[in-house]
Amino acid sequence: MLSENKFSKYLLYAIGEIILVVIGILIALSINNWNENKKQEQRATIYVNKIINDIETDLENVDSLVAIGQRNVREIENYFNYFENQDPVVISTLIDSCSHIINNVLSKYRYTPNNHTFKDMQASGNSTLLSEDQKQALVTLSNAQDFYLIVYEKIIASIIEFERQMKTYIDSDLSRSNFFERINVTQNEDDLVQGLLFQHNSLTSYSHLFEYTLRLKKRISEASNDALKTLKN
Repeated sequence: MLSENKFSKYLLYAIGEIILVVIGILIALSINNWNENKKQEQRATIYVNKIINDIETDLENVDSLVAIGQRNVREIENYFNYFENQDPVVISTLIDSCSHIINNVLSKYRYTPNNHTFKDMQASGNSTLLSEDQKQALVTLSNAQDFYLIVYEKIIASIIEFERQMKTYIDSDLSRSNFFERINVTQNEDDLVQGLLFQHNSLTSYSHLFEYTLRLKKRISEASNDALKTLKN
């Protein structure tokens, strides 16, 4: 009987120890899960703040494109007004008057979506840190940005091609002097006319690009504002 009592007490003690160990493990797991969830929340907050900054910067870039385009389109309109109303038309003056606008297209007037943080999250699998509503809003914005970028680059490519063709007919090198005058050769007037035509085509494409920029601003602004609203809620 004594042995049985001792065994019973030992068994109860062992069960109690096991229960205490299990409770300790559960508490440790709970604390660990809480810490992990807290870290995930902190990471999500960092990502969300970066995405918000990306979107706001992208909107500023689009506004800047519109402002640059408005200035250049006014010059293009002045150019065509001069072309329509000036008599006689001096081809060399027309060719020289708008070359800087075309150069601006190649160097400054480009749309590059600022969506690096969300693209990185998608590539690394960290987009799971975002809610479904946040992901959907950002996917919609990203798709709109990518679509407009493709069309934007196609229009710019046509402008570049018109400029390339223009340069095969007119003097557009780095020298401040006229190439043909320096070598004492009279430039073929047909070439000048052809070069001027390509310049007209290039400037017209630039105007179309500006009109496209206004559509881009409207669509990107709508998608960006929807995304910002979702991210900040």
